[in-house]
Amino acid sequence: KAAFDATMAVANVFVSRRDWSAAVPFHEKAVDTDPASTKARALLTECCARAGLQNDAVRNLEKLMNMDPTPDEAESAGEAIKATMGDGKSAPAVTGVEPPAALRIPAPKYRKGQDPTVQTEVLVLTQVRQDGAVVNTVLVPNRIWKDIRTSGYEAAAFDAVRRGKFAPGTKDNQPAELWVVVPVKFSNR
Repeated sequence: KAAFDATMAVANVFVSRRDWSAAVPFHEKAVDTDPASTKARALLTECCARAGLQNDAVRNLEKLMNMDPTPDEAESAGEAIKATMGDGKSAPAVTGVEPPAALRIPAPKYRKGQDPTVQTEVLVLTQVRQDGAVVNTVLVPNRIWKDIRTSGYEAAAFDAVRRGKFAPGTKDNQPAELWVVVPVKFSNR
């Protein structure tokens, strides 16, 4: 407990200075010290995202979402993802990087038992290969992520994204496997 608390305290010094890259190894140590800590995993996810370590951020986000984080932890991780990887409407400019573009996302299918009058939007973090194929999908969490998951909206959104068509992204003018946030709208219209 003392080692965990000390490591988190050092990490928080760097976080308060917005030195995300310097905070990452301390949060990694905290996660190693207490693998069950959703707080440490959420902070590690946030720092990786804000440091531009997209693959590490996504790997930690996937682990976090399987750990049952609190609404605040999930929302904090989701906000960091949106701030650094996009919110589904726009993405931050990164020199030499053009994110993948969603050319067509089919309307999601309401699952059996879902109320088709419910209108909502689910943000899906999507990894797109150099050939435009979807490799991976991860929910961008918010305060109600559990409801999105248990009600079937997450699975339906993932299905819609996987059936979508994408133009690959580029890095230094070369096709690259990159992440993009894709909004999936549930609407009865």
